[in-house]
Amino acid sequence: MQGVSVILLKEKLSFSHCVFLQETHSNLDDVKFWTSQWGDKIIFSHASTHSAGVAILFNNLPCKIIKVETDSKGHWASVVININDVLFILFNVYGYNSAPLNNKLLTEISDSLFELKLVYPTDNIIIGGDFNMVMDEALDRFPPKFNTSHPNLTLFNFCLNNNVVDAWRAVNPNLKQFSWFKDNGTSKSRIDYWLTSTNLTDFIKDISISAAPLTDHCCISISFYSGKRESHNKGYWKFNADLLKHKNFCSQIKSIINDVALHKDLISFISKWEYLKHKIREFSIQFSKNLNKTRTQLELELTRELNYLCNKSEMDNETKLLILSLQSKIDDLYTQKAKGAYVRSRARWIEKGEKSNNYFCRLEKRRQEKNAINSLYVNGVISTCPKMISSEIRDSIVLYIAHSFLYQTVIISLITYTLAYRS
Repeated sequence: MQGVSVILLKEKLSFSHCVFLQETHSNLDDVKFWTSQWGDKIIFSHASTHSAGVAILFNNLPCKIIKVETDSKGHWASVVININDVLFILFNVYGYNSAPLNNKLLTEISDSLFELKLVYPTDNIIIGGDFNMVMDEALDRFPPKFNTSHPNLTLFNFCLNNNVVDAWRAVNPNLKQFSWFKDNGTSKSRIDYWLTSTNLTDFIKDISISAAPLTDHCCISISFYSGKRESHNKGYWKFNADLLKHKNFCSQIKSIINDVALHKDLISFISKWEYLKHKIREFSIQFSKNLNKTRTQLELELTRELNYLCNKSEMDNETKLLILSLQSKIDDLYTQKAKGAYVRSRARWIEKGEKSNNYFCRLEKRRQEKNAINSLYVNGVISTCPKMISSEIRDSIVLYIAHSFLYQTVIISLITYTLAYRS
């Protein structure tokens, strides 16, 4: 990258606090010049002047750099930063054009991430870069190789194992948009990602794909809300059983189950089960959103029509019947909302209302202490030895069972003898 490229990059990304670059073709001779042109801290992972290389560029980001790691081949760089006493682990990745090498690369990154989390415990993980792999062959490539969803298992398992999600796809579940284009426009794909830990998805303010200068890749921008925000997805996702009342939902779920069952790349039952849960959750959330939009639109239309009829100066019998019908439909919509609120309230009570707090834990502990036998009269002496008390209780129970069994045997023998004598 020449000096003019650094200046153009700064103009394009001057609003960004942190920038990930891939395929920089940088070496040690570039460090001083690039840093002076950029005007802030840059973390490099060099390869050669003809291939690979990644860089993480900071731009007035109020953070403290704790730890930096890079690989010798220029395919990834990581940094641990502290922002307002909150730790973040950042990884910049440049994938290979080879599936086996990419598999090895992501395994190496997973191992490095695991070791970093042991030393710097945090769930705030951001992984970005050009992975040279599509997430889904049907959705993220044109022309597509498959007509139905066909996930890349290397990426899928990497995300699953490291508890990260494709942030752009999470915001745009079914949208087709691409980050790389062939010069003649015959081929395009989405191979550039921001993978964020699941807890950070609630803080995503915006994520977009836009054109970038001096490259055939697009710029993938992601911004986060600063400070604490109320999460819209607290706790675990819960399936809404009311969806099963919709025939089209059930038919789509059956289709998803069949697709996963016949998926050739998913060999183990565990992989199929995990992927099936992921697809059902994804489809259910999108179906629920669409259903909610439809209901909201219907409610607005019914309310608008009802207000119009109610404001009429004169009403005939037909208008009155229509008003009653509209009011009934609106009542039904709110009844459904009330039922949903009741179910959610019950779920919250089960989750939070019945959880053992410190008071009940202490109460249970005192109850157990009262029920415990701390001393016992053994052979004419009061003993407080736990082993002796345990042994004495065990012997007493065994003796009691033996006597009970002997007593029952004697009774049965007497009954048998009496019956025999009478006969």
